[in-house]
Amino acid sequence: MQDFSAIRATPLLSGHTVVPFDEAEAEEYEKHWKGYTFGLVRFMPGGWVMPSPLTHFHDAIMKFK
Repeated sequence: MQDFSAIRATPLLSGHTVVPFDEAEAEEYEKHWKGYTFGLVRFMPGGWVMPSPLTHFHDAIMKFK
């Protein structure tokens, strides 16, 4: 199981906040995303499920001109 404890609620330039899954929700997603090992996070508002590596370059994409 992925360790989601290092991910904290983080604000992004888009106005979204990255929110980690709780342990039960993470286990449920891992049943369906077996081949994906980089972790998933939720973008709020909206509840979008995104790959956690997106949090590393999201703001750079928002700043792109």
